[in-house]
Amino acid sequence: TVTALTQLYAEKGGESEAPYFKEAINYVSGSEQYSFIQNYSKFLKKCTDKTIQESMPTLEYMGRNGTQWYVRLSAVQAMGDLSDKYSKDIKELKDKMAENKTAKKEGENPKLEIQISEINRLKQPIDDRIAAIKSDEQDPNLKQIYGTATSEK
Repeated sequence: TVTALTQLYAEKGGESEAPYFKEAINYVSGSEQYSFIQNYSKFLKKCTDKTIQESMPTLEYMGRNGTQWYVRLSAVQAMGDLSDKYSKDIKELKDKMAENKTAKKEGENPKLEIQISEINRLKQPIDDRIAAIKSDEQDPNLKQIYGTATSEK
């Protein structure tokens, strides 16, 4: 089944399995979409930036069109996990810059600043997609979870 294979690839797969996920999305429905997203997210955390960026249309599609609200939530959470991965990378580079400043070895910092800018360039479109999905969502459960629900008086 698709779920079994995506679970295997999430555990043991590599970059070469990325096209499978992009195709397999067309063959999952209902609650199987949830398992698919969970496996895809786990898989992507091991992948290159290029593969992560190429996954965004699929995750965005599921975040907008998953058949159940919890599937859409799972896709948004997967995107958030990837954004968090980039945030962690940025924090590590900023910490390294602070260490360099303390050790008076700031010569490396311009290179680190360029790396931070590059990571931000990768992270920002993910954050923008998440914000757009949350803003467009109509399901009351998700609006509550996303904090986009408006109270009517």
